[in-house]
Amino acid sequence: MLVYTLSAQEADMALLHCEEGVEIALQYAKMWCRYAKDILGWMDKRFGLEQEFSKNIIKAAEAAKSSVTQQDLMPLQYIYTMALEHDVKCSISARQTADLLQTRCYQALYAKRNEIEKWRREFKEQWVREQKKMSDGVAALKKARQQYNQRFEDLEKARALSARAEEESGGGPGGGTSGSATKTLEKRRRSRDEAQAKVQEAESYYKHCITDAVSRQGELDRVKERIIIHTRKLICQGDTVLKETTINLFHYQRQQTEPVPLGYHNLEVTCRPSEPGETYLRYIFKRRKREQVRETFEFIAAGKNSFNRFLRSPPAGRRKTSNPPMGDSNPLPEETTSKRSSIGPDSTGRNSRCAKPGYSDTDSLGGSTESPPSSPAHIPRLPKASSTGTMSSEDLEDKDLGQLYEGGDPLGDSIGSLGSGCKIRSQSRASQMHRLRKMRNKMARCRQCENYILVNGIECEECSLTVHRKCLDMCQLECEQRKGNVFGVNFSLVPRGFPEEVPFVVRRCTAEIESRALGVQGVYRVSGSKPRIQKLCQAFETQPDEVDLSDHSPHDITSLLKHFFKELPEPVVIFDLYNDFINMGKEIQRLSEKEFTAETSGIVEDFVQSLRILLGRLPVSNYNTLRHVIAHLYRVSEQYEENKMSPGNLGIVFGPTLVRPLVSGDVSMVALLETSYQAMLVEFLITHYERLFGLDDLPRSSPVLTAAPEVESRESEEPPLEAAPISQERPCSLEVL
Repeated sequence: MLVYTLSAQEADMALLHCEEGVEIALQYAKMWCRYAKDILGWMDKRFGLEQEFSKNIIKAAEAAKSSVTQQDLMPLQYIYTMALEHDVKCSISARQTADLLQTRCYQALYAKRNEIEKWRREFKEQWVREQKKMSDGVAALKKARQQYNQRFEDLEKARALSARAEEESGGGPGGGTSGSATKTLEKRRRSRDEAQAKVQEAESYYKHCITDAVSRQGELDRVKERIIIHTRKLICQGDTVLKETTINLFHYQRQQTEPVPLGYHNLEVTCRPSEPGETYLRYIFKRRKREQVRETFEFIAAGKNSFNRFLRSPPAGRRKTSNPPMGDSNPLPEETTSKRSSIGPDSTGRNSRCAKPGYSDTDSLGGSTESPPSSPAHIPRLPKASSTGTMSSEDLEDKDLGQLYEGGDPLGDSIGSLGSGCKIRSQSRASQMHRLRKMRNKMARCRQCENYILVNGIECEECSLTVHRKCLDMCQLECEQRKGNVFGVNFSLVPRGFPEEVPFVVRRCTAEIESRALGVQGVYRVSGSKPRIQKLCQAFETQPDEVDLSDHSPHDITSLLKHFFKELPEPVVIFDLYNDFINMGKEIQRLSEKEFTAETSGIVEDFVQSLRILLGRLPVSNYNTLRHVIAHLYRVSEQYEENKMSPGNLGIVFGPTLVRPLVSGDVSMVALLETSYQAMLVEFLITHYERLFGLDDLPRSSPVLTAAPEVESRESEEPPLEAAPISQERPCSLEVL
């Protein structure tokens, strides 16, 4: 294997000097996305097969267990009971591992692959646009050069004709000039002057085209550099996510499979001491036994009493019966035997009036086997067992629903109810985007587990998604009708020029507010008109470049900005760092309750340093956006005397928007109690903006965007993988497991 020692900067320079450098980088990104897609397809099929296999194993094991446990005194019964329990346990563990791998590995790699594919297409479009501009500039330059040369040739011809006319007018008889010669001379001179003016005009346009071509060439080089460096960073991030996904995949599979051979080894060791025939002997000695009466056979001489003597009466203590005893063909259970033995032999002489209510004549040793039917309450009932060792789909569905539901039904009447004591488990974030109702079709296939839905199915009214109720907590399919390009999408997929830039909608809204609405009273506190906000959202989704905010109310624009942050599936302050930021908010609130002293000033400085380190752990795009928003709110708070929006008021408005927890379903009480910490944290960020982010209000960006020499040198000293933090959606590494 060849070992490449080429550094990231050297690779970038090699592509910059190559004529097709951008095409090579984007081609590799396309190959990487196709490679990741193949791996994701394999993962998806494998997880689906493992889920289906585990489900079938659990179904077969539970059916076999219900039959095996009902029988008594069978050989190795406890061994096979433990084996069936081991199968159920291992299958449940396999399903849980598959769900965990789906969340920690598949989704992380899927999100990163989509992000790289999105930026690859965006870079390709940018490169095509810049190349078209450059080709247009070169074409204009060629046309200007050709026009200049043509005009110059016309000028030379006009000069020659003018000179000839002067010679002809000056060389006439007597040195005089006729009127026609004078007119011709004036005409030639005017033609020469016009040609001279056209040459000057063509020369000026030619020089302008040269300047424009040089400018476009420089812009093309800058865009080429940006695309090459950002593509390299995206590939490095994708490799990191793929590596951690692979490590987690094999780690969790090893954890799940290690107990399996150990369990089989224990079953083998437990089975070895068993003795063949032991259960049969226990069954024989435990069975109710009745002594056999031996008949005596003797010779009887022929005579008149021979026939009567041949009809001997049965032995004492026994009554002649017309039917064979029930004990011979159907042994009674141990409890019935003990009950009958407790009645005693005295019951043989009792009549029906002395018998206990509910007992037939067969309860006495001397009674007849033919007895009237007893009451249903005294008929022993055995648990129902499946004769074939299988369970029907309805039995399995009821069993699964019994495990999945507890409490009330949050989906209401639109889905149906399973009773007063039923409650569905927490739904996934993707399933909450659907408008769910009870499924109307008789037969459909679940989009999550790919099994047919026989009963208890639900569907989405908008996109017609069909799933089992039990698959809601694992559903990762978002509603197709509610997807957009700007609002409600992952923060990394929001449209922008480059991955590290602030989203376009955020920059437009903040710029419009700062241009004309910083002094508006109640800005960001007063809500705008909902219909107008919806129209603005639709405009940003369809034609973002043509949206004009100058005619809209400032309150509509501020409500649009707040709506953008609220609709993000993950806030700007990512979920992985939520607890750290909330702990900082708690400390800030405790500090605010104390009196200001010299010691308090030192504590504030420590908080500032700790918060700067914590902010540095955010992804680059999240950090730049948060810095941009806090800088904007800082400018708003400077106009407090006019707009009445202090940092505390702005913290109350933006705290739950920028910093919110990962809560499934309804907001928990803990999340409501933490709103004060969120507001206090945002207020602290606004108040100490200059100390936390610096004096300049430009967002942090990569060295390519800033093009500062000192930043370039600093990047060359750092590893390329640290240039942009990986998004929080990647799986955790093994060091934190």
